[in-house]
Amino acid sequence: MRKLLFLTFTVSLLSCSQVMAQVDTTITTTPRLKHEVYAGYGVLSFPLLLEGIVNLFGTGGETNRGVGPVQVGYNYLLNEKWSVGVLNSYTSYTSRYTSSGQLIYRNHYYCVMPRIDGYWVREEKLLLYSGVAVGAMIFRGYDGELDEKSKGIYAVGHLNVMGLRVGKELAFFADFGFGFNGLINTGVSARF
Repeated sequence: MRKLLFLTFTVSLLSCSQVMAQVDTTITTTPRLKHEVYAGYGVLSFPLLLEGIVNLFGTGGETNRGVGPVQVGYNYLLNEKWSVGVLNSYTSYTSRYTSSGQLIYRNHYYCVMPRIDGYWVREEKLLLYSGVAVGAMIFRGYDGELDEKSKGIYAVGHLNVMGLRVGKELAFFADFGFGFNGLINTGVSARF
């Protein structure tokens, strides 16, 4: 009877240590990546769309050039479903007379928006997400014809309808949404 109890105790102890070793190995080989930094470029942002609509009613002798939004940001993973962060972006728009090259006006838009994202699908190398960002835009404008500067601070936002992130530590992302980031955004992100 003593030998049977000793054998049962030894087998149980060995089984428990084997299970614990498996659990510890899983935890140490798959660390949780909580921080993300990213950089990207958007097209058809709200300021550029608005500038384009306004210029439809111009004289037709202008050359217009828009840049951005160029964006950089940081996200912190709260849990498996939510992340919070901050998004910074820059957009500019310039209009010149085609014949003379004289500056008509130039506008700069600097945005800082806290954001929150919710994850629909969260696989090891694939994320599908949606989110919202609301913050402030610093506007700086220059009217070349009147030689006047203008500035202001305005509330802005962006709704991310659907985003896709492919990769683990280093990844490619693409977003589709409406607002100051642009209709479509693409870029790279790194998690650590």
